[in-house]
Amino acid sequence: MRKPKTSAKKTSAKTAAKKKKPVKKAAASKSAKKPLKALPAKAKRPAGKKSVRAPAKKTVKRTAKKTTAKKKAAKKISAKKTPAKKIGAARKARAARPAARSTARARLEARSRVAPARVPARPTVTPKTSKPAKTKSVAAPKKPALTGWTPPVEYSREEVIAISDRLLAQPDIPLKQTEDIFRIHEVGLDWDMGCMVYEPKDPSQAAVGADGKKIGIFLLHGGSGDYKSMEAIAKLYAGKFGHKAVAMTFPGRHYFDSPTRDWPGDTINKDGTVRTPIWLRGEKITPDMYEVVNDDTKRLRYGIRTVARAKPGTIFYDRMAGWLPAFETAMKDAMRRHFPESEYSIYVTGHSTGGPHVFMMCQRVPNIAGVIAVENSPFGFIQEEQHNWSGALGKVAGFERVSKKPAPRTDPFDELYIRTWRDRARYAGPEALGQEGPAALMRLPWLMEEILDWWNKTKMRPQFKAEYILTHNIKASLRKAAEATAKRLGLSGPEKEALVKRYLSLPYPVTGPGAKPVPPVLFGISKDSRDHSPEVYEEVVLPMFRDRIDPAPKVMVTRFGAGVHVYTKAEKDLPLGIGPAVAEFYHQAITGGYFVTK
Repeated sequence: MRKPKTSAKKTSAKTAAKKKKPVKKAAASKSAKKPLKALPAKAKRPAGKKSVRAPAKKTVKRTAKKTTAKKKAAKKISAKKTPAKKIGAARKARAARPAARSTARARLEARSRVAPARVPARPTVTPKTSKPAKTKSVAAPKKPALTGWTPPVEYSREEVIAISDRLLAQPDIPLKQTEDIFRIHEVGLDWDMGCMVYEPKDPSQAAVGADGKKIGIFLLHGGSGDYKSMEAIAKLYAGKFGHKAVAMTFPGRHYFDSPTRDWPGDTINKDGTVRTPIWLRGEKITPDMYEVVNDDTKRLRYGIRTVARAKPGTIFYDRMAGWLPAFETAMKDAMRRHFPESEYSIYVTGHSTGGPHVFMMCQRVPNIAGVIAVENSPFGFIQEEQHNWSGALGKVAGFERVSKKPAPRTDPFDELYIRTWRDRARYAGPEALGQEGPAALMRLPWLMEEILDWWNKTKMRPQFKAEYILTHNIKASLRKAAEATAKRLGLSGPEKEALVKRYLSLPYPVTGPGAKPVPPVLFGISKDSRDHSPEVYEEVVLPMFRDRIDPAPKVMVTRFGAGVHVYTKAEKDLPLGIGPAVAEFYHQAITGGYFVTK
């Protein structure tokens, strides 16, 4: 049997024992102790030898010495197996790893190379006297303390449900709700605009952000809706957290002819005519101003599309060419009046199609402090590539892309897309795939019933769309719209070119001397979103924010473990979808200092 190594002390003890011949009784005693030191831990005691039990105290000491020897031996072995350099590197890596950041967060940041949240240190306050501080800020803080808040990579479904249950059980702050209808003049035409304002009745309940200013939330709906499409989330911001929220309607979508603001009938009438916008109260778009076209060129995504093509020389044609700069002016006006720069910091959000419009405004309004971008498409020039990445069909997390072939949009500026139940179907299919898997196809008739029921409930919203020229950066159409407007206004030469340049710049960040940088952006994406998969953010959106915008803004993404593209849509255990979790998430970001840049 291989003898274990012994220390120098043990060797000297053995030598001394050989020189000094002990009495036989003492030898017997020592021979009983020696095997505990010399024999390996698993060695068997020699046959015929009886162990002699030592006194309790000595046993404790001997065991302690034995354990220490084992530890030293283990350290020697581990040191041989693992080089010292590797141990030191591992220790340094562990020390450098922030405790609050998950491995998933580190991986996402490494891939996207987007800087992590930078939260300024809390300013040091030097007291004027050495007396115990009777600080007013502790009793009634005007401004929340910066917490170094960093967004989580993901909320689990269980966390989303828990937040929803807790938040919806809380009492609401009493609200004042006011409709604001106003008129602007742009590109030689008058335009009537509408928005709804939600704010606490008691001004003392108004929320304050980490920068010390009141919190203003500016919301835009998606391609099918109006301000009512954003009412649920607006009331969560105002009623649960005391934010002032302004939900605005796109030009032509506010139904001025009814106090309910609900559109009557269906989008396509039995006589073949279609629903058309109301850009100015009292002005009507009549059937002789457009041609109805059935378009099957995008059937893989839409089925057969119905479009109303405006005829040149009509007010319909002029409005279709001029609504975009009018909308820019109207949004500036609404934010200036409802969110004065000296009093409010504004956080903008645009659902889906509304996203490129709020990104368009984020540098054009001085007190926009951040983009709270839940299911929010990015700048038009980025959305153009996001669309091409999936061949226009989108992608559901956990499943492969159906198409990888780019499918750039070419929509003319004079075409108004008329939506139908098909637009619900193109989302319901991918969402059912994400929630139920391929087995969802086995209940197709039931799924179709859900789609048609949804359409019957939502067709009172505008359900027409003309925004592709901005949201997908269709340069040729933007140029033609600008040229048509310039022709109507009688512009030529430098004036015409300036107008064309204005149109073409809207899908991009503002650049040049004195341009305001793009403010911090915090994206939120739903679990079963077709248009906003984690992969498209990792491969397209985040790299383009990093590489194509100078200076690159702070950008992060959080994924919610539930929900669909319409993120306030009810589902099992979530009566307002992920809406409550979204509202709390952005409230924490605003009050925790995520958007503070100075």
